[in-house]
Amino acid sequence: MNTDRLDNRFSNLRLSNQMQNTYNQSIRNNNKSGVKGVHWHKSSNAWRAVIGVHGRKIQLGISHSIDLAAEAIRVARELHHQEFARD
Repeated sequence: MNTDRLDNRFSNLRLSNQMQNTYNQSIRNNNKSGVKGVHWHKSSNAWRAVIGVHGRKIQLGISHSIDLAAEAIRVARELHHQEFARD
């Protein structure tokens, strides 16, 4: 639950399938935006928000504000990933 792979206390573990486990991943170290699911879209010269749901990528939209893209991701993650949502 806390993404610490060495913390195997029973209170920190929960049942999940492989897809839920991917939802729970931390932000990657090569992420340039600082927001999981938000990247710079060159052709539109704006930030694009994309979320994975049931093995499919869903584009949430393109925004000139990284804050708006981050908010779209946060809302979608709460809706679709529920308890496995991770920033």
